[in-house]
Amino acid sequence: MAGSSLPHYWVDVILTTAWHAKRFDCEPDALAHAQVYSRFPNAEAVVAYAYTPEGRTIIFDWSDAEAKLGRRAKPARRTSQ
Repeated sequence: MAGSSLPHYWVDVILTTAWHAKRFDCEPDALAHAQVYSRFPNAEAVVAYAYTPEGRTIIFDWSDAEAKLGRRAKPARRTSQ
């Protein structure tokens, strides 16, 4: 992330009919957006990332496969990549 020390947040949404990505300037907004999309009936996967100078961190990870197994979204799983 060249030239910026502030984190930025992205939410990637994969629906059965489309792909959607949106950038946010704060984590609460990104998490709220991700949680709403994870409840859509045609959602396949929803992942929110924090991009910082140290790298990318997953802050929300949900997939249809997890839902079918009866698991809930992981709203704060932190894994640097």
